[in-house]
Amino acid sequence: MPFGTFLFCSDSGSSSFENPDSNLLILITLSKITGQNQEFQSAEYGDLVEKLKRKAVFKDSSALAEDKTRSDSFAIGICLQLQQALGLTPRSLQEYNIDINDLETKITNLEKIFIQLKRTSFDPSKKLNDMKRHMAQLEWYKKETKTKNIGYYDSFKNMNTKSDIDVVGFQKSLKIYWEKLVGEVETKPQKEGAAFRTRWLYAGTTYRKMVEPLAIAQYYKEG
Repeated sequence: MPFGTFLFCSDSGSSSFENPDSNLLILITLSKITGQNQEFQSAEYGDLVEKLKRKAVFKDSSALAEDKTRSDSFAIGICLQLQQALGLTPRSLQEYNIDINDLETKITNLEKIFIQLKRTSFDPSKKLNDMKRHMAQLEWYKKETKTKNIGYYDSFKNMNTKSDIDVVGFQKSLKIYWEKLVGEVETKPQKEGAAFRTRWLYAGTTYRKMVEPLAIAQYYKEG
């Protein structure tokens, strides 16, 4: 399965896709046209960029768009990319028994699904900064109780001051966040490179070290 963003170039222009399923389908189609034994030509990156600058990717695209009976602008955009930029026209595909409408429909559906997955993918960094503020409050609480020569374990267990009561809220918010984080990571697709990187592992370890004594104190307090 191909990965990463692919830039497809032809004599007509260029087009890029990020969805690996779309890239695979385009590669299969191109291999049928060019022949499996024919190697793709390589080019120097600088020369390629210079050529792309000199070309208009979509030429006479308005005429093609007017020929489309569908009102889906997204589908028309896919059509323009395939036909205008890559030269995958009905005429060029006919002799290979490839239906351009079927190809356009498949890629359009794949791209829509891919975009939707990116929008709904779970990124735990969005709330991590808020949780860091709660952790900072716990750090302050720990230092404050230390200056009173009591320690935050005993102070939390006794629950005699307003600071002790406030910590209950911070502890609860952190617990809910990390439990939800673990659950969503297991059930939702994640953004590339976001799966429990060092940043979250470090934050989770710090949370555990800070909160475990409070959980033990609460357990013994409740008997």
